[in-house]
Amino acid sequence: MRKIILLCLAIVMLAMTACTEKNGTTQKSAEEKVKYSTFSTDRQMWSSAEEMIEDEATTYIVAGTVRDISFQVENSRIGMTREEEEERIREGYSPDSIYDLDTVYDIDVIETLKGKPNSAMKIRTMGGIKDDYVDEQYAALREYDMEYIPIYEGGAYPTIKIGETYLFALHQYEDRIPYVMGPIQGAYSLRDPFAKNRIHPWNGVGKEPVRYESESSSEFSAYDVISTFGEEKWGAFWTQWQRDNPDWETRMDKAAVERVLAG
Repeated sequence: MRKIILLCLAIVMLAMTACTEKNGTTQKSAEEKVKYSTFSTDRQMWSSAEEMIEDEATTYIVAGTVRDISFQVENSRIGMTREEEEERIREGYSPDSIYDLDTVYDIDVIETLKGKPNSAMKIRTMGGIKDDYVDEQYAALREYDMEYIPIYEGGAYPTIKIGETYLFALHQYEDRIPYVMGPIQGAYSLRDPFAKNRIHPWNGVGKEPVRYESESSSEFSAYDVISTFGEEKWGAFWTQWQRDNPDWETRMDKAAVERVLAG
């Protein structure tokens, strides 16, 4: 009987060891596979919501709910043919220096403030998403022999989630998918329309402090953007938003909201 018990214990311990080794190998493999690179980009630095709205580069301003997230790779050298791309690679250029990964969001437009977009549209941000959707991103990268998931260096792009609603400022270039205009002032979560998108405290290249005549003047919220289109537009949005978010007083500072609305 004692031998049987010892044999059972040995089998259990062996199985536990095997599971541990398997899990450890899997984690190590994943860590080795996932490689990130960083990039920087010029940010839109509008001093006010009015300036953002009036900018000719701002093709659309829309509120929309995200229903899907996917990834695509595009030629970062606009106008380069596929033959020219292949020639660059033969010359020793890395595919990661020729192509860009974009994160693509399918959104249902619920409110249009500027432009005439479709009721359902795709929009994009430059780069990928760190620590999430890794398999999906690598599926897109492998088609172009790319190794690295590019991540915005400032880390300032807001986390855009499926099922959530946002206010987007978008630029449409030719027939390409419209992109979110900048990591700071281009997207606003409508869970809190009064939250200001703050300028990141350092630039994307040298990480030196960015100086402005008035740093606070570059901070504005979805409320600032919507109300610029008129109090009637804001009133309709605010009434509907309260219906959609009946718990808002428990998760937001009601007194602070009332101070903003009182002007």
